[in-house]
Amino acid sequence: SRLELSLELPLLCIVCGAMSDEIWEVVGGVGKGGIVVREGKDLKSAELPERLSTGALVKQLALDNGRLNFERCTGSGPRQGWVSLKLKEADLLVKFTKPLPKPPVLVCFYSGGCTSSQG
Repeated sequence: SRLELSLELPLLCIVCGAMSDEIWEVVGGVGKGGIVVREGKDLKSAELPERLSTGALVKQLALDNGRLNFERCTGSGPRQGWVSLKLKEADLLVKFTKPLPKPPVLVCFYSGGCTSSQG
């Protein structure tokens, strides 16, 4: 859900060690279980058995001629691999441009067992 995503993003950047401009969102593969991931940059390299799920967020490791080497941060599918940014003219991944929310504030209260008469 959107709430879960908004709370997850600051942690996502810490865990993946990514800045917001290095994060991509999978928008392709709707109805197909996600997009094809390959072991190597070459389009003829071995296809991995799992697809990268639509909606997944990935960290950019390298970008070369329309091919993205990634590390998955959210969603399901291979932890790392190579994907195409486009299939024909359709986007498969887009830069994640939503602003990163501020982390939630945690406030704790300790009463110490005081009552109103004790101040």
